[in-house]
Amino acid sequence: MVSTMPNAQPDIRTPIRVFIVDDHPVVRLGLTQLLGQDPGIEVCGEAEQVEEAVQKLDKARPDVAIVDLALPNINGIDLIKHLKRHWIGVKIIVVSTYPETAYGPLALEAGADTYINKHEAMDEILQAIHTVCAAPPHEDDEPKQEESHWFG
Repeated sequence: MVSTMPNAQPDIRTPIRVFIVDDHPVVRLGLTQLLGQDPGIEVCGEAEQVEEAVQKLDKARPDVAIVDLALPNINGIDLIKHLKRHWIGVKIIVVSTYPETAYGPLALEAGADTYINKHEAMDEILQAIHTVCAAPPHEDDEPKQEESHWFG
């Protein structure tokens, strides 16, 4: 291939694929619009509840899952545990209204990579996505053999 630009290199970077799980449509829409402003991020799917997320995740193949803790039927902590068992390497960012001091440690113990309160600046979410994707994998990012009875 001949190029007129010296040292021209094709841009081989692929965008970070993000899946959003939140039971509020306005939050999913707002996050989708926010993330759409960053050319290095692509929203690959969304879900309102855990069961729907699990059904869509195989096809979506996200790098990052943004998870709310307050979800109908099954809570976000259980979803985080499931993601860590079944989707190797998926980074998890909790974005919740629950107080970080009370729920942050629970989310991190379950396998979340970071916890952001919904009251934080929107730039915090963008920065968190790039930060968790740049971090080395966790030692426990290995699939577990135990199965969860409610995920089928």
